[in-house]
Amino acid sequence: MAGLRDSNGTIVIDEREAQADIRKIEQAKKKLAEIRNLLDPSKLDDERMLGETRDALSETFSKMSKELNNWEEKCTLVSKYITQVVEKYKRIDREYASRVGHSGGSLFKGGGRSSREG
Repeated sequence: MAGLRDSNGTIVIDEREAQADIRKIEQAKKKLAEIRNLLDPSKLDDERMLGETRDALSETFSKMSKELNNWEEKCTLVSKYITQVVEKYKRIDREYASRVGHSGGSLFKGGGRSSREG
């Protein structure tokens, strides 16, 4: 996520950048799924392939498929975490604005927060 601090050094959340990161993660998950589908052991049913070779490839495919599945799950967790962080800071932003008595205070990029508010 780009632009984590403003000119005053205050941490800033850019929701658009967060959404762009999530889209990139979702694209990566799709690629991982595509690769995992290519590693389908049922594609090893070539009659020309000998038993030990087929078994070794099947075992390797299975291990790689599990690893790819783990990476897909990690991508899902990261996407959820990014969403949770954005939502958390939106809530904090609203609470801050209500305490200050206006809606100008913002932890989000472009939200107009001044150095006195940080």
